[in-house]
Amino acid sequence: MIVNFLILVISSIAFLGYSILLKKFVFYSKHNYQQIYDYDIFFGFILVFILAFLFNIILPLIYFTEIFFLIGILLFIYFKNKIIIDFNIKFYFVILLALVFITYNTQTVYDTNLYHLQILNWNSFYKLNFGLSNLELRFGTNSFWQLILSIFNNPKYNVQYLYLVNCIPIAILINQFHIPKEKEIKLSFIYIFCCFNFILLFSIIHSNTNGPIINSLRSPEVDTVAMFFFIFSVYFFLKYFEDLKYSDYVYCFIFSCLAAITKISHIGILLLPISIFLFSKPKISRVLIICLILFFIWLIKSFILSGCWLFPITFTCLPEVIWSTPIKEISLYSKIVSSYPKAHSANVDFMNFDYTLNSLKWFYPWLKTYFFATSFFIIFVFITSISLLFALFRFFINGKKININKVFYFFIIFYLFNLYIWLNAPALRYGYGLFISFSCLIFAYSFQYIIKKFELVRNFKFLPIFFILVLLIQNYKNINYINDINIIKFDNSNIKLFKNIDGIDFYKSDVNHGFCNDFKLPCIIYPSDFKNKKYLGYNFFYRNKNQ
Repeated sequence: MIVNFLILVISSIAFLGYSILLKKFVFYSKHNYQQIYDYDIFFGFILVFILAFLFNIILPLIYFTEIFFLIGILLFIYFKNKIIIDFNIKFYFVILLALVFITYNTQTVYDTNLYHLQILNWNSFYKLNFGLSNLELRFGTNSFWQLILSIFNNPKYNVQYLYLVNCIPIAILINQFHIPKEKEIKLSFIYIFCCFNFILLFSIIHSNTNGPIINSLRSPEVDTVAMFFFIFSVYFFLKYFEDLKYSDYVYCFIFSCLAAITKISHIGILLLPISIFLFSKPKISRVLIICLILFFIWLIKSFILSGCWLFPITFTCLPEVIWSTPIKEISLYSKIVSSYPKAHSANVDFMNFDYTLNSLKWFYPWLKTYFFATSFFIIFVFITSISLLFALFRFFINGKKININKVFYFFIIFYLFNLYIWLNAPALRYGYGLFISFSCLIFAYSFQYIIKKFELVRNFKFLPIFFILVLLIQNYKNINYINDINIIKFDNSNIKLFKNIDGIDFYKSDVNHGFCNDFKLPCIIYPSDFKNKKYLGYNFFYRNKNQ
């Protein structure tokens, strides 16, 4: 555990090195790029993502691991006397250590064993492969975060750093608990303060130790990271309209873009920076260039994987491309993704599309047996209801004295639009950011008068520390792993050679619907009839066009 934490610290410093370099490009003001905040580390993630994609054109990403650490640390050493670390870096590392300790005995989530690790393996052990979705449709999934994680999927080192990186965003979120120096506590800070306390409290009171959010941190998945980007996008959107600072516009743009390319279902978050750009008309800036580069790389990567610019949205697919996956299969996959969360709560076959997709019969059983039966949604409904009732009470008491900011009318459209997207596949983990941010925003807005009057934020500023201590106590048995390096282990004994296809050995589990886990050689979950063609050293996996 200690070794894992130290590697996490070193990598955070390396990412900060990259972030300083990119932030210097994005910001024009010397004051802006000299002040380094904890969330600036994601400038480093952006630069590493760009470099990783370019590197993967030539070589597998396992050869980038040492280069990442070397360049990042050298950059930090070079810039350290030219910057001001404007956050409590020691406390950030303490939070990281606490999260590593709390989550250390947690195993990976279902989809990680099924296909997440296999996606990472193709990035880590091979240069760009065309048409991976022909091997397994889910291999067409494309995420900013998982390309970065692939850098650390290196079997050369006996440290499971891959399963720790997701702790960084949550540590940064919790690290925002420091009270601003300004006398007035603004709505944006009340909102972010509520968000990380929601996550911590939910993790404490959940029936399963630590709850699904904290428990997923040990998995190379993207739902919790997308949640973080969603919450921060709303945070900086609020900050922008409070202070009209260019830097907040930049951060809103950056985090919104990262949310969209981390999880395609979060693409609705882009309404935030677009609205700022259209209505406030800030100057055209370098942040637009960075975001355009990010989306360009993300789209190209998706096209390489599946022949679709936005997998699995079928109208973006080009069937004429040799490596493109048959449109019918992509369409079926898209329907299954949407149908499954609507069907399982009603104990209905997820292939029954007439029930799940062509009618609203699924809604009431889903509402009864899933939405109102899940502790997360119960907390969400409770907080939202109390907040709305209190807001209505204040409205009737004060009448016209309450001024509703125009920004909140926009938020109604924003949340309804994102709710509509989420309802297409209404699984809890897809909506963490949406529901946490909405309930905390409405709570912060409704109770801000009381919170400010009685200085509740200042009086309860140590509440997140208390919650972390509770989680540490709940997980006290993890002290037994303090000197352990690896705790996540997979049984790959059921994985056998499937067949050799055009010079490549492919494997599969001999157990029905078996997992490929972290098996390092090409492993297929549901084998299909495909072929491979080598061209200029690249693999082109393709199907017969008559399939």
